[in-house]
Amino acid sequence: MRREVMEETGVLVGEVAYFGNQPRPLPSSLMLGFTGRALSEEIDVDGTEVVEARWFSRADLRGETGAGIVVPGGVSISSSLMEAWLGSPLVAGW
Repeated sequence: MRREVMEETGVLVGEVAYFGNQPRPLPSSLMLGFTGRALSEEIDVDGTEVVEARWFSRADLRGETGAGIVVPGGVSISSSLMEAWLGSPLVAGW
């Protein structure tokens, strides 16, 4: 995880912990979710696998800043990761 994040965004990651997993629609595929603590804030996307990346605050995810974030719905691993970090359910459609 650390290597992938560094290669694709330029962000250094320290402590990493397994969060959970979710089956993918592809045959015999599994999506894994991890949390990691960023050691740097500057983002430098690779332009190939990641075209855009940016940081969001908890206020952004709560819809309090007008950041215009569209959050994933349902029981996706991505929404579970964000809700765990936020400490409350996400509200889709901000």
